[in-house]
Amino acid sequence: MYKYMKIRNFCAAIAAFAILVSIASCGDDGKIKFKTFETRLSEPLAEGDTVNAYTFSLNLQYPVSGASGSIIKAMRDNIIEAALGASAREKAIGSAAEEFFRNSLEEYRKINLPLASDGYAGMMSWEDLIAGEKQWQGRGVLSYILNSYTYTGGVHGLTMVTGVNLSLEDGHELMESEIFKPGYIVTLNRLLTERLHYAFDNESDYDALFVKDIETNGNFLLEKEGVSYIYNQYEIAPYSLGVIYVTIPWTELEDILAI
Repeated sequence: MYKYMKIRNFCAAIAAFAILVSIASCGDDGKIKFKTFETRLSEPLAEGDTVNAYTFSLNLQYPVSGASGSIIKAMRDNIIEAALGASAREKAIGSAAEEFFRNSLEEYRKINLPLASDGYAGMMSWEDLIAGEKQWQGRGVLSYILNSYTYTGGVHGLTMVTGVNLSLEDGHELMESEIFKPGYIVTLNRLLTERLHYAFDNESDYDALFVKDIETNGNFLLEKEGVSYIYNQYEIAPYSLGVIYVTIPWTELEDILAI
């Protein structure tokens, strides 16, 4: 089963969160230790509306120890910003989550209340589900994966996966150009294209791709097996193929690695 199929199950699990805010310890086998922040907030489109609502769920691991205070803070700030936007940076997770919810609720009502006033009888519920967790630690990097699901009407929502790679030296987010040596693009694009076939279990899915000569998109994760590039829904394939991961083993990257 493809790795991207797990995302759908993961989103379903997020939707089952109770309406609460809690902070619980999270086990970790690396040097950086994490806790988990969970919240689920929901408000109706209008007072008395029992059908339409905006719902926001957040399940976010965040670093608490295992490095200096400044490094932990930098990592935490980068994770919160990646999950909730630039305005959330340097804010406490609870405050950032509340602000995200309130801003999204305001937009939801701004768009949908006029529809309700005009007598629109269709479903007008929106939903944002966001989850993040540590993926791997090694080569001086902490890799972190963010999964988000957004529904704002229509046939289906949209799942997005984002890789965040943090320096263990100072906590800043590493860009692709810091992972690879200068002049890496041509070789990396060739390796991605060669490895694309391995992302699928059957030929028919591979044949359904929009493009087969793929290029780096800057959305990647460092993992135990190698470097994985993430192609989200509609990026290189139909929605039905989900999120696609293309992993290049470390051994094939040796000539262009800078770490």
